[in-house]
Amino acid sequence: MSKLIVLSNRVNLPSKQSPKAVAGGLAVALQEALAKDGGIWVGWNGQVVTNISDMPDTVNQFATEQHDKVTYVTTAFSPMQYEKYYCGYANNRLWAGMHDRTDLIISSSEDFSVYQAVNRMFAKQLQQIAQPDDMIWIQDYHFFAVARHCRDLGMKQRIGFFLHIPFPQLWVWDFLTYGQTLIHQLLDYDVVGLQTQQDAQNCVAVIEQLLPHAIQITQTNARTLISHGNHTTLIQAYPIGINPVYIHKLASQPLSDQAVLKNLTSTITTILAVERLDYTKGIPERLQAFAAFLQRYPQYLERIQLYQIACPSRLDIQTYQQLRQQVHTLVEQINSQFATASWQPIIYQEDPVSHDNLMPLFRQCQICWVNSLKDGMNLVAKEYIAAQDEQNAGILILSKNAGAAHQLQQALLVDPTNNDSMIEGLYQALTMTKQQREQRHQSLLKSIYDTDIDTWRAHFLADLTHMDKPKNPITETIK
Repeated sequence: MSKLIVLSNRVNLPSKQSPKAVAGGLAVALQEALAKDGGIWVGWNGQVVTNISDMPDTVNQFATEQHDKVTYVTTAFSPMQYEKYYCGYANNRLWAGMHDRTDLIISSSEDFSVYQAVNRMFAKQLQQIAQPDDMIWIQDYHFFAVARHCRDLGMKQRIGFFLHIPFPQLWVWDFLTYGQTLIHQLLDYDVVGLQTQQDAQNCVAVIEQLLPHAIQITQTNARTLISHGNHTTLIQAYPIGINPVYIHKLASQPLSDQAVLKNLTSTITTILAVERLDYTKGIPERLQAFAAFLQRYPQYLERIQLYQIACPSRLDIQTYQQLRQQVHTLVEQINSQFATASWQPIIYQEDPVSHDNLMPLFRQCQICWVNSLKDGMNLVAKEYIAAQDEQNAGILILSKNAGAAHQLQQALLVDPTNNDSMIEGLYQALTMTKQQREQRHQSLLKSIYDTDIDTWRAHFLADLTHMDKPKNPITETIK
């Protein structure tokens, strides 16, 4: 019987204390996708250990655990794999570039070879566990090259790839060392899924411009088939969703986190912002706009507060250390400028909130502000809508640069780089009538149900199922 095998860079193993592992948007979505029919989830366990060889051809030891219907197959990284694959090429180069921050790209020439070695290592692990009829679903920018290495190993399973972050325009790929090689390797996948139609169009345009003589393109509506040698790849948008029924059920439960409860009060309107501490999320821009709002509308002093939850990540990377210091400084300055004896304008928290507590928190906060400078989708925006009480729904302020903005047009869309746009968006949220809030919420909720997590999974896997199995692996390499 065929099974689904998922590969993602990070796997958060469930535990007795947390049966549904606390994780970011990608991991929560994958947990939901696998929970229904089961399967195997492969990836890094988050640990870096020194007893793993740093030789390029090393295949790490993998451990297997079973939780409900899902088998977890995970490994630790060596210091070199963590430094050069994860911090180096994946995050200092790919993450920065694919979010249009080419000014932040820093990585050594050796990083790409280690990136390829780690991709090859996971391909070898997939070869060991995959049966001929299994389907393999590779997740995100960490693994552009896995399908190529699988084909080189003779694997003929259907292999799909989903990119959770934006797919940039051609000019960015000029900054990505070996970018043309990655695009070439992308064509070893049977299906390449993107978050938005714009991402899909960018992907096709980049392939066409970087490999003009090696491919043939057939387009029908939103479907693009790219033939390359004996292999055909489908390029299409599959907007990722959430489980709105489950989110709504969680949100209906009492909020039990005492540390969070003490930051809420019934007399003050709470504007919630929740994200990783990342330069793509527009956190400094939001803080500065909030301070400017208080100056422009002083009548809201002591009546509103910004509750900013920013979970640190990638602090081994200098850019993230600098961002953290910048955010701390801004919070201190704004609170110092506006705070009174009984009120603090910004509540800042770096401790993560469990998913089970975050959903009730969404329901209790009157406004959620997603301010991404560039974002593949942003599931916080969708979760906030699903968590609301239909009889007293809150308002979503949403960056027009988040992928979610393509679907959630009834949110208050703002420009995260324009102070006036953010200030007026916040003012509109604070002055909106209950009837207006409910009308917007009904429209947003319908969109979320129409494109939920089951729809995302079903549409992608249906297309992957119907693609012909590869006959011969592609062996040509572009330098």
